[in-house]
Amino acid sequence: MTGVYSTAIVLWAFMSQVMRDGKEAACQSAVARIVAYLTKRGRRAPGADTGNYCRARAKLPEGALKELSNTVAVEAQVQAKPEWLWKGFNAKLIDGFTFKMPDTSENQREYPQRMPFVPCIRCPMHQVPPSAPSACHWHQVLHQVPNR
Repeated sequence: MTGVYSTAIVLWAFMSQVMRDGKEAACQSAVARIVAYLTKRGRRAPGADTGNYCRARAKLPEGALKELSNTVAVEAQVQAKPEWLWKGFNAKLIDGFTFKMPDTSENQREYPQRMPFVPCIRCPMHQVPPSAPSACHWHQVLHQVPNR
């Protein structure tokens, strides 16, 4: 991905959607955050149309989320102050989330459903188990955009 919707920008906007709810989780809100960020930095910003963002988000490589999670965890650990540590130790927090994907044959093959199968819940689900150092402040992570 190049141009306005670089991988870093799209991944940041997507994560900002995942971590919010209601209207703040909508594609329109994600595009508004991108516009505000780029405008504030004097860079070319997209229009309010969400189509290009949604297409760019659909092209995100699966490994990008894992790479971002690992990079954020390492950077947070490097920048952690000693007083943030739990009894002087680097404790780890484990969390995760799931998301539904379109009900396509390809997704059904790649992400088979668990048994017992519940017919009314047909969409394949993907589980993402990120981990991060306890010193990491997720609020700060959500409001930072990668420099790439």
